[in-house]
Amino acid sequence: MKPLLQALVLGIGPLLVWVGLGVTGQARPVPQLAPPTPSVASCSQPPVFQPVYQLSQGSVQARGDGFYFGGESILEASLCSAGTLRITAIGERAKDEDPQLLVILDNVILAAPRVNRLQELEIDIPHPGRLYLSYLNDYYLADVRVATLSDVQLTAPGCQGFQSVTVPAENAGAWYPEDRIAILVRDVPATLIPCAAGELTFKAQGREGKSAYPLVTFKQNGRVIQTVQTGEEFTPVRVPVGATPLSVTVTNAYGVTLADRNLNLEHLGFVPRRP
Repeated sequence: MKPLLQALVLGIGPLLVWVGLGVTGQARPVPQLAPPTPSVASCSQPPVFQPVYQLSQGSVQARGDGFYFGGESILEASLCSAGTLRITAIGERAKDEDPQLLVILDNVILAAPRVNRLQELEIDIPHPGRLYLSYLNDYYLADVRVATLSDVQLTAPGCQGFQSVTVPAENAGAWYPEDRIAILVRDVPATLIPCAAGELTFKAQGREGKSAYPLVTFKQNGRVIQTVQTGEEFTPVRVPVGATPLSVTVTNAYGVTLADRNLNLEHLGFVPRRP
């Protein structure tokens, strides 16, 4: 499952992420590939594929002797010779479109198969050089409740702000200290440690999921001190707080993946051409 925050930034209504080829709408520019290198001194046999571009961390993952593309990604390997690229691939179709693999040698597209079932692919590699395997038509659609707390501030006698603010990775949200914005998705609590007892202020807004907006609960010392019902518009909130850690949770968290296009290269191998 792709990061929900990524979908939040790019989507509307049900969260939507789309990139690359063959998807209606504006596509992000394809990353520039490095120019071809005449020397193969850095090549290896068998070739070693490494990610050179990922939309987000973990978009492509090594699995056995292949790779799983769960998001927009590019792999690169330096080939010592001509040969045959052998791939066992299976596609996960979404929005009436199959995932597409681009096979590029020194910036020349050799093949662009679309994969909708288990397929065995053999692609001729005419000469040594830099080989790129690109997955760029990713698509993800989800219905998710997301709470946004903006302009988060703490005012206390003798100090301002927090000793620390933590939004766990398991929450699928984030904390942006420079902008003082917290994004909360799952029911895993965020923790704010005030510099001292004072007043917490922020503006709360929610993204609707399954016809309901996020409900955010604030606890201190195990006791609920404030519950905020978010809505479409930003609403100012003031909460008196003590100096102890403050737990902030989306208590009615909801998230369902509706569509997810991915590409699985179950086997990836290269057979060099005999002299």
